[in-house]
Amino acid sequence: MLRTLIALVGCEVALLLPLACILRHKSLVREFSGFYAYLWIYILSDVLYLFSRGLLTFSVISLRTAQEMYNYPNAFLYLLQSVITIWLIYKLFQMATSGVPGLQKLGAMAFQWATVIALIMAFAAIFTPHDHYDAVMGLILLQVGRSTSILALCLVTFLAFTAQKLGMGYGSRVFGVSFGLAMLATNQLVRDALLWSATTSAHGIFINVMGEFPQLLAMSLWLVYFLKAEPERKLVTVPIDSPLIQWNEVARLLGNPSGQVVISAPSTFAPGVRDIPAEPAVATPRRQGFGVVS
Repeated sequence: MLRTLIALVGCEVALLLPLACILRHKSLVREFSGFYAYLWIYILSDVLYLFSRGLLTFSVISLRTAQEMYNYPNAFLYLLQSVITIWLIYKLFQMATSGVPGLQKLGAMAFQWATVIALIMAFAAIFTPHDHYDAVMGLILLQVGRSTSILALCLVTFLAFTAQKLGMGYGSRVFGVSFGLAMLATNQLVRDALLWSATTSAHGIFINVMGEFPQLLAMSLWLVYFLKAEPERKLVTVPIDSPLIQWNEVARLLGNPSGQVVISAPSTFAPGVRDIPAEPAVATPRRQGFGVVS
């Protein structure tokens, strides 16, 4: 069973490395910088697991040494990944709501408060009765993981109902990344609940093996989204009584900038022209075209 888990983790690396290369090849690293960083943290964690369990499989080190080699560095990587995940979710929300700046500003405030609450919940675990340092670290990681998972689920729920209205559609990469994060978040919440009640190491390995399949599915989904062409984003068009407009108006009343409206202009309009001075009435040929009065 352990060899099966090692093979599945190796499949994760085989999917994530090409995905990171695709982002760099298509010059999407700047646009999806949070996602790119998330991928590399995930890859490092998987490589660390493969290295420690590989040494254990060939009886180079003991089980206790393998656990210590993996658990402590992985705890740091997990916390770093959680921070990057919150940043990634925030950037995805900004990209999705770029057409409604008022709603974007309200979302930024909500993410700030959610991050503070997540930190409070994580460090509150320090005061939970415990017998060992590892128990404290486990509780902190559990609370941080739950908080980021809930944020990811909230984001994909928001996009599921508003993606079409925001002009993206379900084929956009923003929705694809968000949906993959939600799949990983749901899998993590279920896996943590089952592992918490596991009584034997064999039971825990079986839960981890089963939990690898949704993760591989999410990573395959990301690969498909970034291999295909990104559909052109449409203008934000919503009914006048849409909740999005109402929330955007609330944000505007609170002092945030209102949305931008697209207006039509003649096809020959020259953006650089602001004012053309009047010419004297002499026998010289007049310029063709028109000017814009400031």
